[in-house]
Amino acid sequence: MNYKRRIKWIVTPYIESQYRELLFYNTINAEFADLYLGIEYTILGEILTIVHYDFLSLFRTLNERLPTNDNESYLGQSQAEN
Repeated sequence: MNYKRRIKWIVTPYIESQYRELLFYNTINAEFADLYLGIEYTILGEILTIVHYDFLSLFRTLNERLPTNDNESYLGQSQAEN
Protein backbone atom coordinates (compact mmCIF):
# COMPACT_ATOMS: atom_id res chain seq x y z
CA MET A 1 0.00 0.00 0.00
CA ASN A 2 1.59 3.30 -1.02
CA TYR A 3 1.89 6.24 1.34
CA LYS A 4 -0.93 8.40 -0.09
CA ARG A 5 -3.37 5.52 -0.18
CA ARG A 6 -2.53 4.58 3.40
CA ILE A 7 -3.05 8.15 4.65
CA LYS A 8 -6.37 8.33 2.81
CA TRP A 9 -7.41 4.99 4.30
CA ILE A 10 -6.68 6.31 7.82
CA VAL A 11 -7.99 9.88 7.47
CA THR A 12 -11.15 9.33 5.41
CA PRO A 13 -13.23 7.67 8.17
CA TYR A 14 -12.32 10.47 10.58
CA ILE A 15 -13.28 13.18 8.10
CA GLU A 16 -16.58 11.45 7.39
CA SER A 17 -17.41 11.13 11.09
CA GLN A 18 -16.68 14.82 11.64
CA TYR A 19 -18.80 15.67 8.61
CA ARG A 20 -21.79 13.76 10.02
CA GLU A 21 -21.40 15.53 13.36
CA LEU A 22 -21.19 18.96 11.70
CA LEU A 23 -24.32 18.27 9.67
CA PHE A 24 -26.16 17.33 12.84
CA TYR A 25 -25.69 20.89 14.17
CA ASN A 26 -25.28 22.93 10.95
CA THR A 27 -26.35 23.13 7.36
CA ILE A 28 -24.12 23.58 4.36
CA ASN A 29 -23.94 27.26 3.44
CA ALA A 30 -23.75 27.94 -0.29
CA GLU A 31 -22.28 31.41 0.29
CA PHE A 32 -18.70 30.10 0.51
CA ALA A 33 -19.05 26.87 -1.48
CA ASP A 34 -17.33 28.33 -4.56
CA LEU A 35 -14.15 28.92 -2.55
CA TYR A 36 -13.71 25.20 -2.00
CA LEU A 37 -14.68 23.79 -5.41
CA GLY A 38 -11.07 22.91 -6.18
CA ILE A 39 -10.85 20.41 -3.34
CA GLU A 40 -10.94 16.90 -4.74
CA TYR A 41 -12.62 15.36 -1.71
CA THR A 42 -16.14 16.88 -1.76
CA ILE A 43 -16.91 16.19 1.89
CA LEU A 44 -13.81 18.07 3.01
CA GLY A 45 -14.87 21.07 0.90
CA GLU A 46 -18.29 21.02 2.55
CA ILE A 47 -16.70 20.84 6.00
CA LEU A 48 -14.55 23.87 5.19
CA THR A 49 -17.62 25.73 3.91
CA ILE A 50 -19.46 25.11 7.19
CA VAL A 51 -16.46 26.05 9.33
CA HIS A 52 -15.78 29.18 7.25
CA TYR A 53 -19.36 30.37 7.76
CA ASP A 54 -19.28 29.54 11.49
CA PHE A 55 -16.00 31.43 12.02
CA LEU A 56 -17.30 34.53 10.25
CA SER A 57 -20.51 34.40 12.28
CA LEU A 58 -18.49 34.11 15.47
CA PHE A 59 -16.25 37.03 14.52
CA ARG A 60 -19.30 39.13 13.66
CA THR A 61 -20.80 38.36 17.07
CA LEU A 62 -17.55 39.18 18.85
CA ASN A 63 -17.22 42.48 16.97
CA GLU A 64 -20.76 43.46 17.95
CA ARG A 65 -19.72 43.21 21.57
CA LEU A 66 -16.98 45.83 21.14
CA PRO A 67 -17.66 49.06 23.05
CA THR A 68 -17.44 51.02 19.79
CA ASN A 69 -20.23 48.97 18.17
CA ASP A 70 -18.02 48.99 15.08
CA ASN A 71 -18.22 45.72 13.16
CA GLU A 72 -15.58 46.70 10.63
CA SER A 73 -12.37 46.97 12.65
CA TYR A 74 -10.87 46.66 16.08
CA LEU A 75 -9.14 50.05 16.04
CA GLY A 76 -10.54 53.44 15.17
CA GLN A 77 -8.72 55.51 12.54
CA SER A 78 -6.91 57.66 15.12
CA GLN A 79 -5.78 54.56 17.04
CA ALA A 80 -4.55 52.83 13.89
CA GLU A 81 -2.34 55.77 12.94
CA ASN A 82 -0.43 55.61 16.25
